[in-house]
Order: sequence, then structure tokens, then C-alpha cells
Amino acid sequence: NNIIFIILLNNTVLGCVSANNIDWIHKNSGWALYLDENYRSGLGVVVEFHFLNFIFNKLKLKKLNSEVIETNKSVINMHINFGFVKEGLIDYNIKKKNKRLGVILLGLTDKEWSIKKTILFKKFRSILNKFRVKIEYEKQ
Repeated sequence: NNIIFIILLNNTVLGCVSANNIDWIHKNSGWALYLDENYRSGLGVVVEFHFLNFIFNKLKLKKLNSEVIETNKSVINMHINFGFVKEGLIDYNIKKKNKRLGVILLGLTDKEWSIKKTILFKKFRSILNKFRVKIEYEKQ
């Protein structure tokens, strides 16, 4: 119920992106994206765009859920720009550097993605065209 992709650039591992706890009956999943902080400029947009296409077009899921630490404003804003909607807060949920932090819950539906993806492709065309993206996946 998990799919993990390694993100490679010139044979260097830069991070991973994953669909977690996929519920094939209800067609939803959580997800995570981790990138080396030295390669985040633009690459996060590319990975998120192509991963969302994979989730909704290849896997045919209907809903993707995301949890982001409340202090990670740049990731929250990036997800919102991609059509995610804030759905809640799990307050005081994790401990980071001896401080209790909340987790923002975000969600994106296949319907919202179908509306947003063309707009986003036009907006980020120059960044998206800088990378050749190849997703290798074979359902077991």
C-alpha cells in the first residue's frame, strides 16, 4: 500500500516522493516529498507536478492527503498553489527541537487537479521543461 520513488539527477540521489497508505477501495492516499535542501530551487515544483499527474492519471486515485509541519510555510504555500486545500490542524502533535508543533492537513481531489494542472503547466512551463522526468512503475 506504499509506492516510493527515488529522485535522481545525473545519477545523484536528491530525495524521494511516496504515496503512503494507499486505500484502493476508497481511492485515497497520503504522500510525502523529501528533497536535498541544496536542490530545492524549482525541483520541488517539477516533482510535485509529475507526481500529482501520476497519482490522479495513472493510479486513478480520487483524493490525496498531505500533512505539513505548521512552520513549513513554503511547502504549505506550494501545495496550496497546486490546488491543495487546508482541511485542518492537528495541534501540538510533534516535537521538533524541544518544541511542540502542529501539523497542517491539506487535501487535493482529482477534480481540482484536473482544473489546476493546465494552468500550472503554463505557469511553470520553463521549469518543467528543464527536466526530463521518467516515472518507472509497475503495479504488483
